[in-house]
Amino acid sequence: MKMFLLILSLFVDNNSLDKQIKDYLDKYLVGYLKYEYEILSSPKSKYNIELLSEKEFSMRKNIVYIPVKIGDLKNESKSFISVKVKLYKSVLIALQSIKAKTDLTESMFETRTFDITTLKGILVEKAELVTNMRSKSHISTGEVLTEEEIENIPVIFSGDEVKAEKNIGAVSINISAFAREDGNVGDNIKIRTVDNKQFIARVVGQKKVLIEE
Repeated sequence: MKMFLLILSLFVDNNSLDKQIKDYLDKYLVGYLKYEYEILSSPKSKYNIELLSEKEFSMRKNIVYIPVKIGDLKNESKSFISVKVKLYKSVLIALQSIKAKTDLTESMFETRTFDITTLKGILVEKAELVTNMRSKSHISTGEVLTEEEIENIPVIFSGDEVKAEKNIGAVSINISAFAREDGNVGDNIKIRTVDNKQFIARVVGQKKVLIEE
């Protein structure tokens, strides 16, 4: 009978700890579509184990370290439970190989639930976010799209004829020039004037730049 009560007590304690871990992960992993977890290590103790949910959340790569308190008021210590997690989000997956500097369309991608635990970069989660964007570098078929791989389609392309303005004191001079680099509003690009002088200019609009040096 005593053995039965001991087994029952351990079963209840383990269930209670599992519930605490689940509640803890629910609290801190709320931004994910779903998650899976596996307990890697847990303190061995005959005393109660209580999770310290008010402590700072700690996750390194795919391991969550959960602080715990062990024992009672007379005999208390602190330790950690380590939990391996898989984190899932709805992300964009490339349906084809995409060359660098290619204008992007929604049809080039599909939305898929994916394990993003160890992925680096800021993930693109909505297809409409690729509108008016192009690839910075090559994107492989099946690759998860990140913000680091895309950029706005430039308002000026290398080789475009641009209207360049140069301010000299209170006087503004307009000069015809050619862009030597792609650029969006706010970017500094190299330009070449018709008499072959080169300047650095800030893009201020469609085919318009302001010479800065």
